[in-house]
Amino acid sequence: MSARSLPLLPLLLAGLLVASGTAFGLTFAAQLEWQERDAVSATVTDLTVSNSSEDGPAVRGSLSVENPLDRRVQVNGVRLLVFDGPKPPDQEDRLSVPRSASIDRVTVSAGETVSVRVRADVRPGDADRLRAALEDGTANTQGLLELTMIEKPFTVDVE
Repeated sequence: MSARSLPLLPLLLAGLLVASGTAFGLTFAAQLEWQERDAVSATVTDLTVSNSSEDGPAVRGSLSVENPLDRRVQVNGVRLLVFDGPKPPDQEDRLSVPRSASIDRVTVSAGETVSVRVRADVRPGDADRLRAALEDGTANTQGLLELTMIEKPFTVDVE
C-alpha cells in the first residue's frame, strides 16, 4: 500500500459502515412492521339481503378495514360466513354460501381506515331466514381478510 491510499482506507471503511447500518435499519423496520401486522382490523357493518334475477340472493355489506401501521396494505380477498346465532356456527346456522364472498381489491394506506363493499351468495331458501336474522339482530359474521404487505400475504380475522 502506498502512503496516498492510507487516508482513503478509513473513508472507505466509514462509508461501508454507514451503508451497512442503513440497510440493517431499513430491514429491521420492515421486520418490526411485519410482526405488527395483526394490528390491522376488519369489521363488517351494514349487512343487507339483495335479490338479483341473474345472480340469485346475496348478502351485501361494508367491511371497515383499519390499518394503523406505517406501511400500506393491499386487500386481496375475503372469506366471509354469515350465520344465525352465536359463534361458532353450527352447520344448519350458516346462511351464506361458504367461499362465495367477493370484495373489491383496494390499497389501505398507512394510518387509514377504508370502507370496502363485500358480497356473499345466499342459498335461495335461506334469504328470508337471513332477512329475519338481520332484523332480529341474531345474524353474526366470521371470516378472514386476505392482505399483502411488503410483498408477503397474510390474513386477519373479520369480526
